[in-house]
Amino acid sequence: MKGRCYAFPFFISMLYRVFILLLCSSSISLVSQQTVGTLLIDDEAVDQGFTLFYPNQQSTVFLINNCGEIVNTWQLDPSSRPGSKSLLDSLGNLYVCSLNGAVLTEPTLGTGGAGGLIEQYDWNGTLLWQYKLANDQYRQHHDIELLPSGNVIMIAWERHRLSEIVEMGFDTINNPQKEIWSDAIFEVDPTNDSIVWEWHAWDHLIQDFDSTKMNYGSIREQPHRLDINYQKYSAGRQDWLHCNSIDYNPRLDQIVISSKYMNEFYIIDHSTTSLEASLETGGNSMKGGSILYRWGNPEAYQSGSQEDRQSFFQHDVAWSDIDSSDTKLYFYNNWVGENLSLGNSIVPVFDQTTQSYAFDSLSNQYLPLTVADTYSHPDTSKNFSTAASSIQLLPNGNVLMCAGRQGRIFEVTDNGDLVWEYLVPMRNGFPIEQGEELSLSENFTFQAKKYAYDFFKEVPLDNLEYIESSSDKSYCVVSSVIATDLTYEPLSVYPNPSINDLTASGVVKGDILQLYNISGQLVLSQIVQHLPCKISVANLPSGIYLLKEINSGRMTKCSIICD
Repeated sequence: MKGRCYAFPFFISMLYRVFILLLCSSSISLVSQQTVGTLLIDDEAVDQGFTLFYPNQQSTVFLINNCGEIVNTWQLDPSSRPGSKSLLDSLGNLYVCSLNGAVLTEPTLGTGGAGGLIEQYDWNGTLLWQYKLANDQYRQHHDIELLPSGNVIMIAWERHRLSEIVEMGFDTINNPQKEIWSDAIFEVDPTNDSIVWEWHAWDHLIQDFDSTKMNYGSIREQPHRLDINYQKYSAGRQDWLHCNSIDYNPRLDQIVISSKYMNEFYIIDHSTTSLEASLETGGNSMKGGSILYRWGNPEAYQSGSQEDRQSFFQHDVAWSDIDSSDTKLYFYNNWVGENLSLGNSIVPVFDQTTQSYAFDSLSNQYLPLTVADTYSHPDTSKNFSTAASSIQLLPNGNVLMCAGRQGRIFEVTDNGDLVWEYLVPMRNGFPIEQGEELSLSENFTFQAKKYAYDFFKEVPLDNLEYIESSSDKSYCVVSSVIATDLTYEPLSVYPNPSINDLTASGVVKGDILQLYNISGQLVLSQIVQHLPCKISVANLPSGIYLLKEINSGRMTKCSIICD
């Protein structure tokens, strides 16, 4: 396998030191003769890590260093195409959503972002697990997310035919659809392929068109439901919502999804049972599967006009994965401006400062009315992408962005300075030669994600190759990574007993912590994303608990006292 490394990577459940030297002739390297690959690198300001991406129209997932050299590749079945997400788990295994014509042989649903398979591969490309959701009724599409439990949550289309949509008060007079593909979320346990939790948008609809139907009511007064007849941006498509991203907050036990055609994102309660998720009661919120919060386009719930819209066909809505206490949400605003020729893409930062999700009764809109901040490439034309695209907050405070249609991946500082830029060197699925120019969408790339060097135990970086041919290796040289394993520190917590927060010591970023009650029931899971690691236990009953670090098996007892 091209670019294969012969060291097995895993998340830093063991303490180790990583020594890395990045040698460049100057702090900022501008590679003027290069038209693809790494175009710019500021070795002092760039986040030190490897970037994962899965370009369209081909079947290879790439992991590169900041110089653009291949650290590893995963060669999927030749029939596979992105469907659309790829990501690494805590053991360095690849999860990928794929469209594989050799496997997906029965009739199913299909439009942009269609997948149908979720696959897991080890570092060497061996297929470990495959889950298929593609039939006449459902199809996985766009995005997945891994939960601390090891389960996978996914977005899926759900087909509803003419009789069903009429029963839900759909306006067939002014809308052309004869069926609608709504969206559902499924949580799958990979150990037995069982669906252990599910949520359906179809259970939370409202309309003011047909008073004879059960879901008839005031849309403005019930913003926790979706108006089935808000079809302004779906343009008659069956794929009415077109949800394109999903993310999970382990601290809140909540899920956020992005709807491109509603120009909104929605937060829902994951602590419910599947039955409660179909109702409007239950879970930590006591609101069941109702929308806890929505933002981006108040016109969708009859509380504003087009001028109030702030989300424009957005993608990749997510909480920060650096610090679980961070209340900020980030998303890629693909099309800022109604005129395509004048369009601009930016990354708004939405500051979610409270779990109560403030609602302004005067305007009948969810707050805030404006975003907290935005990020952009200094040349805003290099942000623009009418589809796909992603953002990621990095550990050093920088932001990684991927303009999907341009296949352009770049990193900017908090001050907006460009410190790294990479142009995916592929044309319609085939690598090209350095010096060639690309046209829009020839190197379409759905997302990119960066992983810190210390995500991996040992990865040789000598004598690596590029995707593109004829690149000059002299402008950027990365030495080998040397990783040294150290012994575990004891796992402990303080204060013990605790009232509100436990602080875990002896852990490093990436460790997976699980808290069990005296009966052996799992009550909390958390990935260590920030040090010191605090665990909120304010909502747990008094008692003796067992804290376990999953990767090492270390355990410690702790006491919780209600305030």
